[in-house]
Amino acid sequence: RWVAMHGRRFGVAPSTLDRAVAWFRRCGARAVLLSRALPVARALVCLPAGAARLGFRRFFAAALLVAGASHAQRDTERARRLFVEGQTALEEGRFTDAVRAFRGSLAVSDRPGTMFNLGLAYRGLDQCREAQDAFEQVVGLSQDDGLVQQARTLRDDAARCVGHVSLTVAGRATEVLVDGEAVRLLDGQHDLALNPGHHTFEARREGHTPARASVDLARGARDAITLDASAWPLAARIVIDTGRADASVRLNGEDVRVGAGGV
Repeated sequence: RWVAMHGRRFGVAPSTLDRAVAWFRRCGARAVLLSRALPVARALVCLPAGAARLGFRRFFAAALLVAGASHAQRDTERARRLFVEGQTALEEGRFTDAVRAFRGSLAVSDRPGTMFNLGLAYRGLDQCREAQDAFEQVVGLSQDDGLVQQARTLRDDAARCVGHVSLTVAGRATEVLVDGEAVRLLDGQHDLALNPGHHTFEARREGHTPARASVDLARGARDAITLDASAWPLAARIVIDTGRADASVRLNGEDVRVGAGGV
């Protein structure tokens, strides 16, 4: 009754409302689904739905379903936009931008084609390990035989590009860093798969100067490095409290000057 009296304020004439109510009574929740998809009708759909005595649960369920579909559509559009941005960056050789865009697209929609292009972008950056992993995922995800075959070929090529460093850690190291990041390695020999380029290694132990080394690793190359965390102990300090000003102290067979009660 209130809508019939005041509906014109919202641009709803009584005859229009009557037709909408009749339509809702015929179609029920389906009318909500269709109305919520229209820009203007979605704001007014609750009026005829209430006049048609459509139950709240049915109305809410239908509205929630439409909202979910709308959200999924926005996600699809965003994934598509990021994919196009990544494709453009890839074609222009802006591989870092391409990686960022493709990863953003994959975070919304996990598609084999996007993962394949991400592998190509990593390949352009000589990030062989990441490229290998991306192409491996394409092999597991894609149903396209042609794409799978290309991914296998590029995966194997990326595997040959990865370099290896045989790292030997000794001296009871408490922390080992590779390229500035802590890795969970103990004393012993470790085979590290690394991308081509410059890499730094460091082994730490309390009371010692860190053992450091670096290597410029070529594509597919192998190298070996040893880090001894105990190699360079820091200078120690000994405090001796004699309690007497006339005491004498000898260190390594030599007299040491004693101050007031200690050295």
